[in-house]
Amino acid sequence: MTFLVTDASHKEEKVRQAYETCYFDLVDNLTAIMERKGVRNAKALAEDTIVSLVGTVTAARSIVSIEKQKAFLERAQQRVFQKLERAPTQ
Repeated sequence: MTFLVTDASHKEEKVRQAYETCYFDLVDNLTAIMERKGVRNAKALAEDTIVSLVGTVTAARSIVSIEKQKAFLERAQQRVFQKLERAPTQ
């Protein structure tokens, strides 16, 4: 998804539909996992998590230094895990 995100909006409808299907399938799968764990507002958290991950990887691709890129990705990973750990349950 991260490699297609910038191109998808400029492509023909078939490509955008494929991207859309991929995105919503991923949201649905992550939502289902979160719901099984009793997470409240699972769909919103799933969408937020996916958008965060896609944005993070997209931004990381612009960092030239491998060390800085790795550190950036590790910090982002920690933020996502913290957010998921703090997710309110039912």
